[in-house]
Amino acid sequence: MARFGYKAEVRRTLFLIAVLSLPGGAIAAAGSVAIINGTSAPMTKLQIRPVGEPWRPLVLGLSPGARTLADLSGENCIFDLRGEVAGSGVVGWNRLNLCEATSVTLNRQADGTSWADYD
Repeated sequence: MARFGYKAEVRRTLFLIAVLSLPGGAIAAAGSVAIINGTSAPMTKLQIRPVGEPWRPLVLGLSPGARTLADLSGENCIFDLRGEVAGSGVVGWNRLNLCEATSVTLNRQADGTSWADYD
Protein backbone atom coordinates (compact mmCIF):
# COMPACT_ATOMS: atom_id res chain seq x y z
CA MET A 1 0.00 0.00 0.00
CA ALA A 2 2.83 2.38 0.80
CA ARG A 3 4.28 1.78 -2.66
CA PHE A 4 1.05 2.96 -4.37
CA GLY A 5 1.04 6.13 -2.28
CA TYR A 6 4.62 6.85 -3.27
CA LYS A 7 3.84 6.53 -7.00
CA ALA A 8 0.79 8.74 -6.71
CA GLU A 9 2.84 11.38 -4.90
CA VAL A 10 5.56 11.24 -7.58
CA ARG A 11 2.93 11.65 -10.33
CA ARG A 12 1.38 14.61 -8.50
CA THR A 13 4.79 16.23 -8.08
CA LEU A 14 5.69 15.73 -11.75
CA PHE A 15 2.35 17.20 -12.78
CA LEU A 16 2.93 20.30 -10.65
CA ILE A 17 6.43 20.72 -12.07
CA ALA A 18 5.04 20.50 -15.62
CA VAL A 19 2.30 23.05 -14.92
CA LEU A 20 4.64 25.49 -13.20
CA SER A 21 7.12 25.30 -16.07
CA LEU A 22 4.55 26.54 -18.61
CA PRO A 23 5.02 30.09 -19.92
CA GLY A 24 3.33 32.65 -17.67
CA GLY A 25 0.67 33.56 -20.22
CA ALA A 26 -0.49 29.98 -20.45
CA ILE A 27 -1.57 29.80 -16.81
CA ALA A 28 -1.85 33.38 -15.60
CA ALA A 29 -4.44 36.05 -16.06
CA ALA A 30 -3.50 39.56 -17.11
CA GLY A 31 -1.89 41.78 -14.46
CA SER A 32 -0.61 45.25 -15.34
CA VAL A 33 0.38 46.37 -18.80
CA ALA A 34 1.62 49.70 -20.18
CA ILE A 35 -0.57 51.07 -22.97
CA ILE A 36 1.33 53.42 -25.31
CA ASN A 37 -0.18 55.83 -27.83
CA GLY A 38 1.78 54.98 -30.98
CA THR A 39 -0.44 57.08 -33.22
CA SER A 40 0.76 60.47 -34.38
CA ALA A 41 -2.22 62.24 -32.80
CA PRO A 42 -3.62 62.82 -29.32
CA MET A 43 -6.04 60.15 -28.12
CA THR A 44 -9.00 60.85 -25.85
CA LYS A 45 -11.49 58.69 -24.03
CA LEU A 46 -9.37 55.53 -24.14
CA GLN A 47 -11.53 52.59 -23.02
CA ILE A 48 -10.87 48.92 -22.37
CA ARG A 49 -12.91 45.76 -21.90
CA PRO A 50 -12.47 42.04 -21.73
CA VAL A 51 -13.91 40.78 -25.02
CA GLY A 52 -17.71 40.74 -24.89
CA GLU A 53 -18.03 42.75 -21.66
CA PRO A 54 -19.01 46.41 -21.11
CA TRP A 55 -16.48 49.15 -21.85
CA ARG A 56 -14.79 50.91 -18.94
CA PRO A 57 -12.70 54.10 -19.07
CA LEU A 58 -8.93 53.71 -18.96
CA VAL A 59 -7.68 57.29 -19.37
CA LEU A 60 -9.23 60.56 -20.56
CA GLY A 61 -6.30 61.70 -22.71
CA LEU A 62 -3.03 60.31 -24.03
CA SER A 63 -0.58 62.37 -26.08
CA PRO A 64 1.38 60.73 -28.93
CA GLY A 65 4.13 58.60 -27.39
CA ALA A 66 2.63 58.84 -23.89
CA ARG A 67 1.82 55.76 -21.82
CA THR A 68 -0.60 54.77 -19.13
CA LEU A 69 -0.63 51.72 -16.91
CA ALA A 70 -3.69 49.46 -17.07
CA ASP A 71 -4.50 47.17 -14.13
CA LEU A 72 -6.09 44.11 -15.68
CA SER A 73 -6.79 41.96 -12.66
CA GLY A 74 -9.16 39.09 -13.30
CA GLU A 75 -9.19 35.89 -15.26
CA ASN A 76 -9.33 37.40 -18.76
CA CYS A 77 -6.42 37.70 -21.16
CA ILE A 78 -8.10 38.94 -24.33
CA PHE A 79 -9.11 42.61 -24.39
CA ASP A 80 -10.48 45.22 -26.77
CA LEU A 81 -9.34 48.85 -26.60
CA ARG A 82 -10.79 51.91 -28.30
CA GLY A 83 -10.17 55.61 -28.20
CA GLU A 84 -10.92 58.79 -30.07
CA VAL A 85 -7.89 59.74 -32.15
CA ALA A 86 -7.76 63.41 -33.20
CA GLY A 87 -8.69 63.71 -36.88
CA SER A 88 -9.73 60.07 -37.15
CA GLY A 89 -12.66 59.51 -34.82
CA VAL A 90 -13.05 56.32 -32.81
CA VAL A 91 -10.32 53.75 -33.48
CA GLY A 92 -10.39 50.21 -32.13
CA TRP A 93 -7.82 47.54 -31.36
CA ASN A 94 -9.55 44.20 -30.92
CA ARG A 95 -8.71 40.86 -29.32
CA LEU A 96 -5.35 41.83 -27.81
CA ASN A 97 -3.75 39.13 -25.64
CA LEU A 98 -2.52 41.23 -22.72
CA CYS A 99 -1.41 38.29 -20.55
CA GLU A 100 1.69 37.84 -22.66
CA ALA A 101 2.73 41.51 -22.77
CA THR A 102 4.39 44.05 -20.51
CA SER A 103 3.52 46.90 -22.87
CA VAL A 104 1.32 47.38 -25.92
CA THR A 105 1.75 50.18 -28.45
CA LEU A 106 -1.46 51.19 -30.21
CA ASN A 107 -0.72 52.23 -33.81
CA ARG A 108 -2.73 53.68 -36.66
CA GLN A 109 -1.77 54.54 -40.23
CA ALA A 110 -3.24 57.43 -42.20
CA ASP A 111 -5.26 54.96 -44.33
CA GLY A 112 -7.13 53.83 -41.19
CA THR A 113 -5.26 50.57 -40.56
CA SER A 114 -4.80 49.99 -36.84
CA TRP A 115 -2.57 47.43 -35.12
CA ALA A 116 -0.81 46.79 -31.84
CA ASP A 117 2.84 45.99 -31.15
CA TYR A 118 3.62 43.87 -28.09
CA ASP A 119 6.69 44.01 -25.84
